[in-house]
Amino acid sequence: MSEPIDPQRLEQLKRRAWVWPAIVIALLSGHLLVGAVSFYIANSDPSVAIEPDYYKKALDWDRTAAQMRVNAELGWSTDLSVSREADPRGRRTVALAVRDASGEPIRGAQVTYEAFAQARANRRLTGVFDPREPGVYAADLLLLRDGMWEFRFTIERGEQRFTCITRQHVWPVEAARK
Repeated sequence: MSEPIDPQRLEQLKRRAWVWPAIVIALLSGHLLVGAVSFYIANSDPSVAIEPDYYKKALDWDRTAAQMRVNAELGWSTDLSVSREADPRGRRTVALAVRDASGEPIRGAQVTYEAFAQARANRRLTGVFDPREPGVYAADLLLLRDGMWEFRFTIERGEQRFTCITRQHVWPVEAARK
């Protein structure tokens, strides 16, 4: 025969029975919370970027290598300049001088660009440069950040195609006023 259990003792045992399950639930919930916060931070950081179409670019590596050989055969050279002064809308003139192997300006080319600050590589600018002088193509771009920028150019003239990637430091607009 069992003895009757004191009701107070029964309440104590019931409360103790929930201690370990509550600890397990709290630890699992904390783990889920840390995971959710980490996921949010990792995906909301604007400095994290993935190269667009990176898989396609990897598959097309043979084409990229062939274009590099064409670039070497053409012998064209480029010189990039970024204005230290901005217009009232904050745009700066970015100019690209293009010359052939003998140093003559490349005229009548179409110059397309992709540009981004390396600190914010997921915010990219794309477009076409206009001819400004013989062999000089330019555009007025809204470069919001100073620091290191990467400019990717495709220069086409007739059947000729030249590509280049240039990294350039963009100085703050205020530096031009000093």
